[in-house]
Amino acid sequence: MDEKEKGNVPHQIKITFRGIAFISNGGYVKQKEKETISKNLQLVQTWAIAIGTALAGLWALYLFIKEIPPLCNCH
Repeated sequence: MDEKEKGNVPHQIKITFRGIAFISNGGYVKQKEKETISKNLQLVQTWAIAIGTALAGLWALYLFIKEIPPLCNCH
């Protein structure tokens, strides 16, 4: 039986602890899924901050305008 039949080819591949840990954690597919989830979560957080900031600004503007006395005595 030669080397090809034993499955020992190619000889230049080295498996490191990091490589084994990477493969055992799902490899490239799992890494891509984690990156996609992370990007989506970051997008949701960004929108939540933007909406919250806009609402807080509108509330502050409402309170400011409410304190301004009316320009005419129309009552």
